Amino acid sequence: MARPHLGGDEVLGDGSSPAMQQLLQRADDPQLHELYARSANIAGDDVRAKEAIAESYYLKGGIHEAALQLQELARREDLDYYQRARITARINELRLELAKMGKEEVREERR
Repeated sequence: MARPHLGGDEVLGDGSSPAMQQLLQRADDPQLHELYARSANIAGDDVRAKEAIAESYYLKGGIHEAALQLQELARREDLDYYQRARITARINELRLELAKMGKEEVREERR
C-alpha cells in the first residue's frame, strides 16, 4: 500500500499539538485517523472528519470503501476549491491503486 494521505499543511500546521505529532509519526495507524476524525467532527470540520475516516478505511485494506467515502464527500456543493482539489486528487490515487490491483470498481463521478 502507498503511504497514507494526511491532507494539506494548512490543517497539519507545524505539528506542535501532541495529537498531530502522533499522527505525523504514526501515519499508518488507522486508530489515530479515527481519533482525528472524531476530533474534527467535534470541532465542526466534517469534511476533514470524512477524509480521516476514508484514510482509516484505506489503512485497514478497504481501498474501495475509502474511495466511495471520498466520492460521497466530493458530491457536496459547499466544498471550496482546495477541499475539492484535495479530495479529487485522493480519489484519483485510490482509483489508480484499485486499477493496479485489478479491482477498479469506482466509477468516475459525472458532474
